[in-house]
Amino acid sequence: MGRPRRRCGWSRGFSPQPSGRWGSPQRPEEAGQNSFGQDRGYGRGENGGGRGSCACGDGSHAYQWGNAFNALGLKLHVRVVTVIKSGCSPEVYKITREDLGREYTECPAWRKTALAYIKKLKPDVIVVANRVQYTTVRAGAEDTFKKLKAMGSDLVYLADTPKPTFNIPDCLAENSANPAECTLKSETAVDLPDFRKLEREVAEQYGATVINPLPALCADGYCPAVIGGHVVYWDNSHMSGGYAKSLEPFLEPTFRKVLAG
Repeated sequence: MGRPRRRCGWSRGFSPQPSGRWGSPQRPEEAGQNSFGQDRGYGRGENGGGRGSCACGDGSHAYQWGNAFNALGLKLHVRVVTVIKSGCSPEVYKITREDLGREYTECPAWRKTALAYIKKLKPDVIVVANRVQYTTVRAGAEDTFKKLKAMGSDLVYLADTPKPTFNIPDCLAENSANPAECTLKSETAVDLPDFRKLEREVAEQYGATVINPLPALCADGYCPAVIGGHVVYWDNSHMSGGYAKSLEPFLEPTFRKVLAG
């Protein structure tokens, strides 16, 4: 028999908006990005005694999955708790804030508190959704995954999405007659490949189930700006809320399997 349904939380980035309003194209600073421990409260084991999940992730590149997790939580009756901090990674990386002109020293203190909070929640599943960093180091990734693994939760690593080099909605507005002009080459959009590989290796080393989102975003060397009638990105980096929500079926099989224990 599975443990009582727990919660789901992820770290770094943006707090959830009221139900039904995830992923709107707003600036991070408008989204309550320093909120902590938000409990979305979906279900308490209504799926036949199954388990709940806790997502622990990055920032805007975790937040961008909000609509997908919103739909998934409702469908699977999973309690979702978000644990977030703007500009900080769950892994121990050196983060520099260009707007502050200095290293973002607030991150270590936040990370310590966030991990303690997640440990107290005793989640069944922890999901790490991450923006790959150019300061990625193996020791920093291992430090966090080792702590998460020790909590006894199942781990899921949701690898990073492509990062466009230009504003997609602006491009589409300028090329409304030919949206293909805004298609990205995957060799450019899938940036920092060596660091992406490193993080995946560390996640697998600590037993995490890895979800690679690229098949839902790119094919044959290209990453379209529009898929299935959805504009894929709302700026030069983040998925739109509409497209994220459309990926709930893409995520569902993995989470059903993990939650089944």
